Amino acid sequence: MINPKQLLEYVIRPVLIDLDVHPKLKMRTVDGITTTVVLTSDERNILRLRDERLILGTACQESGCGHWLHQVGGGPALGIWQQEPDDHDDIFANFLAYKPNLLAKVSALTVLCAAEQMIWNLKYACAMCRIHYLRVPEPIPDYLAGQAKYWNENYNRNPNYGTDAEYMSAWNRFVAPDRIKYTAGLPDLSRERS
Repeated sequence: MINPKQLLEYVIRPVLIDLDVHPKLKMRTVDGITTTVVLTSDERNILRLRDERLILGTACQESGCGHWLHQVGGGPALGIWQQEPDDHDDIFANFLAYKPNLLAKVSALTVLCAAEQMIWNLKYACAMCRIHYLRVPEPIPDYLAGQAKYWNENYNRNPNYGTDAEYMSAWNRFVAPDRIKYTAGLPDLSRERS
């Protein structure tokens, strides 16, 4: 198992900062008038913190926080985020091909954009996990049960393997003992049990 604090500090957070996927502008409607406003640094940090927790939770559920590098039982999933090669390739063909700036950021993380790189290249695998979620139109929830459901519906997608409850159990098993703290007004998921 990889220490979750170190995974967050040395892999997940730097990758998410480098990817910088959150827009700097958003639309706000006040009294029926819609305007474009610049997101504050704090607003962008809150969005990134949600991303961090979801990516960390996904690693906890998918591979026991880094215990497995290849799917147990001979399945195709690779790396600590257990992404399947077909999903990896689909992200390149049907998403990154239309986002050249993001493609350049992902390509900078590896010498070869191939699914097998996710086995040993943690930063590349982390980026591919985040981009998998980036294709989901709904925002990432900011509470553990919501993130468990989000993972199950958008990453797991197999009702025979993995449940919301298993995701929350994995979070509590791997992350809660380290009491990872989060700032910017988000709830501390390390204490949330349901």
